[in-house]
Amino acid sequence: MSKLHSISLTTANAKSASSAPIAGRAAKSIRQFSDCYDLCKASVYIEIRDGRLTACKIRNKTVILPEDEDNWVKNLPRVKSRKPAARHTLRAVS
Repeated sequence: MSKLHSISLTTANAKSASSAPIAGRAAKSIRQFSDCYDLCKASVYIEIRDGRLTACKIRNKTVILPEDEDNWVKNLPRVKSRKPAARHTLRAVS
């Protein structure tokens, strides 16, 4: 079996597993994650500390897996739209 065929079989098997990482997406470092969502690194660490974002350690590097990123995005609070402000009309002053 060729190496390429072996890799494609592994990827196909990984797609069927429920806990497998999302194919084609790599884990993000704290810096990459913060850049992606326009957050400062401290905000990302606060999200991790407060349990809203799950992170993993690979040696001394903290990374966020694609499925944890997706869960974080799904659980962000939704903003309700406000009613449009009433229009004020200008009256002629006599």
